[in-house]
Amino acid sequence: MGKIDRTPFTEARVKAFPLMNPATDKYPVIHLDEKKPGFMVICYRDFKAYYVQADRPDPDGRRGFKTTRLKIDRTDTISLKDAWETADAWLADLRKGIHPKEKEREDAKVTAIERERKTFTLRDAVRLHLDESPKIRSEKTVHEYRKIFDTHLRDWMDRPLIDIGADKPGLVALHAEITKHGWDTESREGRGRKKRKGAPYSANGMVRALRAAYQWARKEKPELGLPEFPYVHLNTEEASDKHVPLAELPKWFEAVMDLRDQHKVLNTIRRDAHLFAMFSGLRATTRYQQNGPTSIGKTVASSSRVRRAGSAGPSGIRYRSSS
Repeated sequence: MGKIDRTPFTEARVKAFPLMNPATDKYPVIHLDEKKPGFMVICYRDFKAYYVQADRPDPDGRRGFKTTRLKIDRTDTISLKDAWETADAWLADLRKGIHPKEKEREDAKVTAIERERKTFTLRDAVRLHLDESPKIRSEKTVHEYRKIFDTHLRDWMDRPLIDIGADKPGLVALHAEITKHGWDTESREGRGRKKRKGAPYSANGMVRALRAAYQWARKEKPELGLPEFPYVHLNTEEASDKHVPLAELPKWFEAVMDLRDQHKVLNTIRRDAHLFAMFSGLRATTRYQQNGPTSIGKTVASSSRVRRAGSAGPSGIRYRSSS
């Protein structure tokens, strides 16, 4: 242990403390402040620095107290008055068992989280959901989502996500606006400009796309503390009763024969289901609506009742009427 000296500290006295002399001093020289127990200046070969030292309760519980010494700053970069103020705060924390530097790191972490909560926008959530997610999505799904974010939610992209989660009235109003008027294209010039009209299904799609990005961010970034996604009553949707025109059947057949899943692998189950429905005469308005939702096995097993006499299946087999 080096030399230890006790003296009341002043700016002039601290400045006059000599540096450690390697020829005569084997260890750094320690000067203790008589005015403030636990506060000191340690003189090294090249610089002098303010320190605090105190016994704090051992966090591991193996010993009653643990001596902790912490450097405040060099004497040539901080005044004695500022060093005293820091020493008072640090010594008070140490005697309570709190490590000041760990407390500062925790405070900095909390500050960073608060900053991210205020700056993490819907644009960041969309990037996290569509670009950085390990989940594989079809190109069509990604395209439709981006289209919604680029149109209906264009003015919301730079809003903090936590504000969107707390803005149920705004979301309900946006849903109602799209339902009644659709997307505002009247302000566009040239191609794509058309009169506005109601788009209830697009309004529902906007809510679903926003909810998907929001919920993914809520799952991946729990530190943001996002609230539950606001409930919005969606518009009633009805199944389309459109049919494929005869002239478009060849194109439809080519698309069905090349149906692929999200991994770009040929989806033979969906392909065969579509072909079976087409060639056997099976229609959703026959068995399904009469009996209600059934398993696919029951639906397929009962399909012979709706086959038209003489219709041919995928293998060229012609079916007889069951009536």
